Amino acid sequence: MIYSDEEILKSFEQSKDKVISFFNRISNDHGFTNDQTDTLVNSVKHLIYFLKMDKTERLDAEIQYNEENRSKIKDLKRLKKIYSSNQDLVDKIAPSREKERFHKIIQRTIKSLENDLEFDSKSRAGENKGVVFALKDLIYCLEDFDFPRTKQIDIVYDLFKEFNFDDYGKETHTKEILIGEPEQKERIRKYFQSPLLKERKDLIKMNQYIQDNQDKLSNSPEGKEARDLIFGRSRS
Repeated sequence: MIYSDEEILKSFEQSKDKVISFFNRISNDHGFTNDQTDTLVNSVKHLIYFLKMDKTERLDAEIQYNEENRSKIKDLKRLKKIYSSNQDLVDKIAPSREKERFHKIIQRTIKSLENDLEFDSKSRAGENKGVVFALKDLIYCLEDFDFPRTKQIDIVYDLFKEFNFDDYGKETHTKEILIGEPEQKERIRKYFQSPLLKERKDLIKMNQYIQDNQDKLSNSPEGKEARDLIFGRSRS
């Protein structure tokens, strides 16, 4: 497996003092409590591993990861096929007033999971898929703290700079275009923060629906199969 937990946590331990120093510094700036600071430190345990990898290594790792996870991709395609050919199943298990909403939730879940697992070699951010996934805990923590989203981007930007991640914190030129801090922060918003916030919103909706309709979903064999594919096969 390309992403070994042992290797990832070892990378974090090697940089732990640097991480603690960084979050202590921003906590003074933003007024986080000691407990919140500890939570933020723990939220980047997996992220640090990816920030310390160079772009070529990340891209190679993503290619290998997806080669090793073809079976997961096949399961997700199977789920999509089940849904497309048996949409009346949703109508049977969903309350009459929730049918349209449930269809949309399932459709978004399938799309989200496929995007998460399938490697698109033409994707501009292909080498950053591991970073996006590992950044999830930090963004979710800041959301739980009701921390302003523009300031979330500031923190991510400063963290990227702290670990010399790609070109963050450095000015570069593309032809006649200057790429500096504003452009890099917009990149964080578009390619890192926004997808994670959308995923969080979709998960909250899905979990709420499952809570509200637990009996119906639990008593359906087809619903159980779909649920196992969604939750049993996704990254944990």
